[in-house]
Amino acid sequence: MSIPTISRRHLLAGAASLGAVAVVSPVFASTAIARAWARAEALRVQMAPHGRAIEAAFRAGGVPGWMRMKGDAYAYGETRYGLLVDILNATPTSAADLEVQRRAARDGEMQDGPRDWAHARLALAQRAGTHAA
Repeated sequence: MSIPTISRRHLLAGAASLGAVAVVSPVFASTAIARAWARAEALRVQMAPHGRAIEAAFRAGGVPGWMRMKGDAYAYGETRYGLLVDILNATPTSAADLEVQRRAARDGEMQDGPRDWAHARLALAQRAGTHAA
């Protein structure tokens, strides 16, 4: 019996999965913003098997690659993008919420798409957050 080999891609996918499990922890997901972020990160892991196709579609023209796809990759991407928008539209209730909003604003989906909008939403959240923190 031979021992199966593990490629770097499998190791990275496994590490990403473990990271998503840590992020989905109920301790971390104590607010609506944290729960939305946990769901968005879980979707990032679900999109990983489609990574090469998504990257190729992105290089083909200007919008996040999942937007040019069908099936699971599109469904995961669309749902994840909606969660990021919800996070950036939400009013933070803590410094932790504000940190999640910073992460959402810096996320590749926001940087590849509506970067200026994402940063404007973050600025609004930071102003609102100064009252919450």
